[in-house]
Amino acid sequence: EMLVREGVVVRISLNNAREYYELVPLGGEHHHHLVCNGCGTIEGVAVPEPKGFEKGILKHSRRFGAITSHAIEFFGTCKVCIKTAEV
Repeated sequence: EMLVREGVVVRISLNNAREYYELVPLGGEHHHHLVCNGCGTIEGVAVPEPKGFEKGILKHSRRFGAITSHAIEFFGTCKVCIKTAEV
């Protein structure tokens, strides 16, 4: 928790009971995650977000006036699990 408070690592919750931690990249580049439903492999991916993405989300909200952070996860099957299933 101290490393989270100091901004060295970030906590990631990925739709399961576990919490993951990863180092904050130099420059703080924001990224999202791909998670394999088969083996649980997690990969960070830089996905360009449309300009004004968060402002657009707020326009659809009746109760929120500010977004402080966000996380988007994509769930699917990794190449290894796909190949294993084909055998």
